[in-house]
Amino acid sequence: MAQAVQLSVRLVDYPTHGLETLDLAASKCYRSTVNPDWPEGTLAGKCADSGHTSILEHGMLVWEVEGVSRALLGQLTRHRHASFSVESQRYVCYAGEKVAGFDYVIPPSIAADEDAQDDYHFLMYCIQEQYAKFVSQHNIPSEDARFILPMGTATRLIVSMNLRAFIEFAQKRLCKRAQWEIRRMTQLMVKSLKAIYPDPTLGSDYLHPMLAKQLQPPCKAFMPELPTCREAKSCGLCPTVAQRAAVADAAALADTTALCNRAKGGA
Repeated sequence: MAQAVQLSVRLVDYPTHGLETLDLAASKCYRSTVNPDWPEGTLAGKCADSGHTSILEHGMLVWEVEGVSRALLGQLTRHRHASFSVESQRYVCYAGEKVAGFDYVIPPSIAADEDAQDDYHFLMYCIQEQYAKFVSQHNIPSEDARFILPMGTATRLIVSMNLRAFIEFAQKRLCKRAQWEIRRMTQLMVKSLKAIYPDPTLGSDYLHPMLAKQLQPPCKAFMPELPTCREAKSCGLCPTVAQRAAVADAAALADTTALCNRAKGGA
């Protein structure tokens, strides 16, 4: 029977030396040594702050993700330098002895409306019934029966990214304008890093400052002292580049006018 499921994310593999390896990689670039008195991640952080992020590629992260939709999978696989192992709808039959039905994800907008949620559940039930009919009565192979499964069908996967690729991914998907499901998954992926990259001062409830600075929406990550949205349409949290430029132009015009007036007054 088709049933609704919840999103879950679990970090299953990661660098065993924390940020130490990244510091070592950074030191090689400048033929220097890692200062033992510096907190772990200091040298790597200095490189990352300068835009030299290739050293972050030495840190490989692997997550197990369950309870996400095929709609999310279409977005996730647009990102480069990542590896995916995804449950096959071709070989997994959702109307057999091993798997009795497909799981599915309910969007919050539908879950918030009782009538819409009832209709959604009924639609998933009807699709499951037809899928089972294709397989059992018409001998349709699962690789063809899957064509009627909805975008909301839940899937399971393993995803691997190096730290540099993950930072680029997270900055895009933590943005408020990102779709809710992949944004929530990204938030859980970031949260899972606290245990292996804790803040040396505040502990494992907080992420290491070097990563906390990078693993944010781009408006905060790129210009923390002057948050600016690089999207054409902002969520409203920060001014856009165009809005910042307009303010700067107005200020420059005002300064120029003031200088001209002072010059005229002196004449």
